[in-house]
Amino acid sequence: MLKKTAAEGVHAQGINIGAIIDMSSRIGKEQRVAMEIAMEDFYGTGNQTLFLHIKDSQRDPVCAALAAMDLINNQQVQAILGPQTWEEALSVAEISSQTQVPILSLADTTPKWATERWPYLLQASPSKQEQMKAIAAIVQSWNWHQVTVIYEGTDSSAIEVTPSLFNALRDAGVGVIQGLVLPTFASTITLSKELEKLKSEQPHTEKSSSLLCVAFPHKSNTIRRASYRSSTCTVLVDSSIGPPTRDEDVLL
Repeated sequence: MLKKTAAEGVHAQGINIGAIIDMSSRIGKEQRVAMEIAMEDFYGTGNQTLFLHIKDSQRDPVCAALAAMDLINNQQVQAILGPQTWEEALSVAEISSQTQVPILSLADTTPKWATERWPYLLQASPSKQEQMKAIAAIVQSWNWHQVTVIYEGTDSSAIEVTPSLFNALRDAGVGVIQGLVLPTFASTITLSKELEKLKSEQPHTEKSSSLLCVAFPHKSNTIRRASYRSSTCTVLVDSSIGPPTRDEDVLL
């Protein structure tokens, strides 16, 4: 019913809204369901008609840009939700500014310089800086005084939010001994060895030092498996990854 209405929305009286999501990913599928539920709720309370047009980005910046052009030129959308990654948002930012169609980015972070350059690029997802403060508060509640933070350095989200995490930990009175940057394509066994090696190098004073692994979406499962093997690392994962599977994992 909703799909049929959206398809007919180009010629009907109403407001056309576009969405660019990765339909092959779990989070993309969840976003689609959430948008459709929101549309149904709106129809039940609002006095206007909205038509939702969803395009698949395939997690590719080029595909995201083409999807944005199609939504703006052919579907005449008045706003676009998404995309999910900063790289995709960057690819559609110039298009949105030229056409004055707002992009409500679902990327983890949007640098301040980007919103200044492209005023129609808006951050719609929760602030990662606030999420880093939550991580620091959790670590503080465990009475940890020092941690080693493990993250993937080539992930754009990690690059953006890691300084915020370090600052939040410092403000919470938790010292960062060092940061371990994970290789992008490391196997579970390799990561397990790295974790064991790192653990052996830490001070042995009880509760004084711990390994804190902040896992980002596409690397989280590998990190989890590695931490299970070594039993040395507490994993905190982003809420977009999924529910924790053991007590030591904390979902944000």
